Amino acid sequence: MPLGPFDKRRKQSRCEFCSKTHRKCTGLQPCSECLKRALPCSYADKKATGRDVIRIDAGIHSNAADFASWRPRHPAGNPSPVGQPALPYGSLLVLFDRFAARNNFIGKGRNAFASQLKAVSSLSSHPYVLDAILAIGAIQGTKEMPIDDKRRQRFQFCAIHYYTEAVAKMGRQLAVVPKVTIGSEKESFIWTTMLLGLFELAAETTSDGWVKHMVHGTSRALESAGMSLHDTKSGRALFSHVRLFEVCRTILFNESTFLTRPEWISLSKVAWTSDSTAERCCLGDILDIMVASSALRTRASKMVSSDLTQLTIHDILAAQDIAQAGFDIRQMLFRWHIAYAELEPDDHSDDDANTITSQSANENALLSQLFHAAVSIYLSGVFDYETSFWSYLDIPTPILEEATINGYVQQLLDLSTAGLDNSSLSPLLFLIPLRIAGARARNKLDCEQIGRLLGKIRRTFAIASAIQSDLEHVWWRKGLLDMDFEFV
Repeated sequence: MPLGPFDKRRKQSRCEFCSKTHRKCTGLQPCSECLKRALPCSYADKKATGRDVIRIDAGIHSNAADFASWRPRHPAGNPSPVGQPALPYGSLLVLFDRFAARNNFIGKGRNAFASQLKAVSSLSSHPYVLDAILAIGAIQGTKEMPIDDKRRQRFQFCAIHYYTEAVAKMGRQLAVVPKVTIGSEKESFIWTTMLLGLFELAAETTSDGWVKHMVHGTSRALESAGMSLHDTKSGRALFSHVRLFEVCRTILFNESTFLTRPEWISLSKVAWTSDSTAERCCLGDILDIMVASSALRTRASKMVSSDLTQLTIHDILAAQDIAQAGFDIRQMLFRWHIAYAELEPDDHSDDDANTITSQSANENALLSQLFHAAVSIYLSGVFDYETSFWSYLDIPTPILEEATINGYVQQLLDLSTAGLDNSSLSPLLFLIPLRIAGARARNKLDCEQIGRLLGKIRRTFAIASAIQSDLEHVWWRKGLLDMDFEFV
């Protein structure tokens, strides 16, 4: 299948996993590499037409998404291979509930994600939200079945069918009404693009489709919606989810984000403090720091690419300002740690009456501590990967000592292990921390532990294969692994 509606690649002889990871591919279905790793094996064999169909705001926001590039092989009334009965909505909704229960994205309530989506779907006059929910339910069904189970084909077909139905219906709606203006429909559209991005992460081994959904769909729609999104409780819940994904995207790909604009920073503070709980402000504050670190990384990357022999006084002053901003963020991290140290995750209470509340708070604290350790290393990396540049200019930078970084790496591994084994937090939330920890792996044991943790994430989200492949190349270059080493 193509990488969502944005795929413009020509036909390939290798499957998408082998193409992404530069492996030899047998060309079979599945190929030997995907079969060995129990991964979904797919080939991109459709050409995009290149038409611009999505327009969040006519004349302002547009992208190269092509909703007409792919259509289901069977009519909407029979989303099943020929000769087999269609899967009932009820079964797919149960599977979606199961997916939602195992994927708490913001550490608030176990059922908040599913409840919010069902409410939006019931209020929407357009069915693309329900189609996206059913697509997630179907892909969850394929994850729960053995790879040789014949029923997987039906679930795979349904997943593809409902995915493309959601994409096509959004395209038709936006072709008629280019600007999403009505409150419930605005929220429905943003939720749907986010769900389609989740589908890509669950079904595909590259991040291309997810990034394009986020950049050209969810994020652009959020920008277009503007401040009015916070007029309703459901809008604030939506923003909380989208914000976290946008922060993860900008950290993972070192790209800028609209969240750094003053009006969105103010809105972020309102979104979290309106919940009036220390735990939720705890996560909101660390997300603010992550956004600031990402913006600093963008500035620093442009600066270090300059020719040292051609720097002007203005350039040197700008470099000093970047370094000072790094120290300011380091101070923010220190103050955050002092303010929220008492919220460190601990064992759940045995009191049944407090189990749900204590677990929710514990998961929020775990997620916050996880991101704190990750962004602490990330901030150091803004400068310590280019130490020669800053040393040449004799500018001090907020670089951490190796022992401190190693301590944070161990904390990331411990928290990720606890979170993946004992919490309802989505495995997706551990990808960036593990990617950051992997870049700082100290020995083969670290590599093996990170590989095992990524394997747990891969059971739900195929994108973990791409992260692991990237890290394997890093580890091979650092001499931590032999070239013929393979993770089980």
